[in-house]
Amino acid sequence: MRRIKRRVPTLVAMTLNPTYEMSQLAALLRLRTGAATVEQLDVLIDCRNLLALGANKRNEPSVTMVADMASVTVREIRERYENTGAITATEDDLQTLHAMIDVSQDFWRRQGGGTFTECHNELTDSCNKQGHDQEAIA
Repeated sequence: MRRIKRRVPTLVAMTLNPTYEMSQLAALLRLRTGAATVEQLDVLIDCRNLLALGANKRNEPSVTMVADMASVTVREIRERYENTGAITATEDDLQTLHAMIDVSQDFWRRQGGGTFTECHNELTDSCNKQGHDQEAIA
């Protein structure tokens, strides 16, 4: 008899362990106050990358559009950081990233238990093959 590996639905997993969502909101808050670190920017980049992978996998064009907009925003923030040494964001940047986090949370809550893990593993594998941190994909 073959055993079926069952996974906890993403909504339940995120409710039981809110660390993932809280880290995104904390990173956005730090960015808003001008106190963000590179690690917190990486959290937002990871959010964007995972959302893009999930949206493409589930064929959700509206979610893909939000991930694409966030990609532009993250690139602009990164360019400012490289030019000035400070991680700063405009009000438009903050609104785009806040929308991305909202859409991401909604998207992942609607997915089956294995989709997030599958996308996370795919992102990690891609980064490892390229020899880059996950931020390099954004």
